[in-house]
Amino acid sequence: MKTRVLPSAKVLTVEERADICNGIGPRAGAGLFSKLFCGLLRIFIRVSGLAALFDLCGDDHDLWYVLGGDEDDRDFADVVFFGNCRAIKRKAPWPLHPLINAYSMAAYDAVQAGGGFGPFSYRDVSLSLEELRTLRKAS
Repeated sequence: MKTRVLPSAKVLTVEERADICNGIGPRAGAGLFSKLFCGLLRIFIRVSGLAALFDLCGDDHDLWYVLGGDEDDRDFADVVFFGNCRAIKRKAPWPLHPLINAYSMAAYDAVQAGGGFGPFSYRDVSLSLEELRTLRKAS
């Protein structure tokens, strides 16, 4: 079994985060359904006052997809993303808990079905954050 340490998008510079991450929702070029579905989700998370927490979950997931790895790494990133979204309940008023559960499951199903809204970087071994930064500087 692999030992995985997933970095948080919080450690990225402002420029890195802007280039790699987009919070919750699809990147440009997504289909109409994804845009509508995620548009409704964005309204919910903005109205709920939980936008910063959900956006960090999405940004972390985006970073993990860029770091890449094998199918087990992708599945692990998706499961941690789901857990992080559900953990937001601890900071939310109880009436929002069913909506957070529903959102978390829908977001997890979406990344599992579509490989995420950004492409997963398949490679033999996932990159460390330092390796990613080195590659980005070289390109």
